[in-house]
Amino acid sequence: MPRIAIPTFGCKANQADTAALRHGISAALGTVEFVSPTEPSDIVLVNTCTVTHTADADARQVIRRLKRTSPDACIIVTGCYAQTDRDVLASMPEVDHVVGNVHKSTIPAMVSRVLNGEEPMPDVTRTGNREWNPTLRDASSIRTLQKGRTRPFLKVQDGCDYVCSFCIIPQARGKSRSIPLTEVIDACRQYEELGAKEIVLTGIHLGHWGKDLTPKRRFGSMVRELLSDTTVARFRISSLEPNEVDSDVLALVAGDTRICPHLHVPLQSGDDGTLGRMRRVYRTPSYRKRVNRFFELLPFGAWGIDVMVGFPGEDDAAFQQTEAFLQSIPFTYLHVFPYSIRKNTPAATMPNQVDPQVKRARVQKLACLSNERRLAHVQKHIGRTGMVLVEERRQAGQLRGYTESYVPVTFSGPDSWKNQLVPVEMTDLAGSSAVGTAL
Repeated sequence: MPRIAIPTFGCKANQADTAALRHGISAALGTVEFVSPTEPSDIVLVNTCTVTHTADADARQVIRRLKRTSPDACIIVTGCYAQTDRDVLASMPEVDHVVGNVHKSTIPAMVSRVLNGEEPMPDVTRTGNREWNPTLRDASSIRTLQKGRTRPFLKVQDGCDYVCSFCIIPQARGKSRSIPLTEVIDACRQYEELGAKEIVLTGIHLGHWGKDLTPKRRFGSMVRELLSDTTVARFRISSLEPNEVDSDVLALVAGDTRICPHLHVPLQSGDDGTLGRMRRVYRTPSYRKRVNRFFELLPFGAWGIDVMVGFPGEDDAAFQQTEAFLQSIPFTYLHVFPYSIRKNTPAATMPNQVDPQVKRARVQKLACLSNERRLAHVQKHIGRTGMVLVEERRQAGQLRGYTESYVPVTFSGPDSWKNQLVPVEMTDLAGSSAVGTAL
C-alpha cells in the first residue's frame, strides 16, 4: 500500500484543498495510507503558501527535511508558491515535480502515474499556461473528513478580484470563482452524514461568493439556503472583508444560533493613509462602525482582525495611529504579521521600506495587545454556558474544544463526547482558556 504525506502550509483554503486532494488520491488509487510528514513515505505532496517570504523560506526548509526523512520518495510541490515561483522550486535537487494551482486538480492522476512508474502528464508541470483549470472548482466539494479534524473547512470560493498593492494571492489563485450553490449544499449534507457538527465556510475572498454565478448571488443568500436546506448543527464563517460585513450579514449572524457569532475581518492598518497606499477599499470610520455594530448585536461574540505592520511608508506616527485605533475599538484577537516584499506587486518597489527590526518590534507590541484582548474575551464568559465542540485529541488528559463564541474550554468527560457538541458551564480561568463543567 503506497504511503503518502501531505504537509500543508497557509490558510484554511489550502487546508480544504489538501482534504480534496486526499479524497481525489484515495479515489484514484483505491488503497492508500496517508501518513505524517515525519514518517517515511513513497510520495510527499507539499501544499505551499506564498503570502510572505517567510512562508516561502519555510517551505524550502521543510522540503529539504522531508527528503532526509524519505530519501527515496517522489516529492511533488503544489500550492501558491508553486504557482508564483515555479523555477525556484524546480531548481531544488530535492523536488521531482512542481504543480501550480492551475493544475492542482490533475494531481491525483499524476500520483497514480508516478506510482506506476510512468511519466506525469506533460501539461502538469508546464509553466506557460495561465488558464485556470475549471475542474479546480470541483476540488472544493470534499467528501471525507480529515483525520483528527472536528470542524471541516468547506471552500466555497477561490481566487480574488481585488488589487491590493501588497498581495500576490490573485497571481497565485486567479480571479474569483464560486462553487455552485447545489454543490455547496450537497457537500454540507455529506459532511453531516460523516459526522460533522460544525462546518467552516472558507474561501480566498469569501464575501465574493456568487458574483460570478448566473444569476448572481450574494454571500448571505448562500448561508440562508444552507440553514434552510441542511440540518448541520452550526456553521462558522472564516473571513470577510470589512465592506462586506453589512447590515444583511450582521442580521444573519445575530439572528440564527446555528451561525457562530464569530467573524474574522482583516483591517491591515488603522492609518487611513497606509490603507490608501495598500489600495484597500475601506477606511477606518467604516470599519469602526461595523465592529461596534457587531458587538451591539452580539456582546459575547468574537471578532478577529488581521493587521500588517511595516508597510512601506508606515512611519512611527502611522503605526501609532494603528495602535490607537485598535485600542479604541472592541475586538477579540489579532493576527499580526510584518509586511513582506512580494515581487511583481506594486508595494515591492515603493519607497520608504521599513527596517526589519522596526517591524519585529511593532509585531511584538501588537501581539501583547492581542493577548490582553484574548484573555478579556475568556474572562467575560466565566459564569456563562457555551456549546463546546469537543476536539478529537485530549489536552493533558482533559477534553478540549471551542464554544460558538470561540472560547477555548477544557473540561472532564468520556471519549464518547469527542466530536460532539456538549453544553459546558465555564467556571474558571486557566492560562488563556476557560475551565468548565459539562451540564
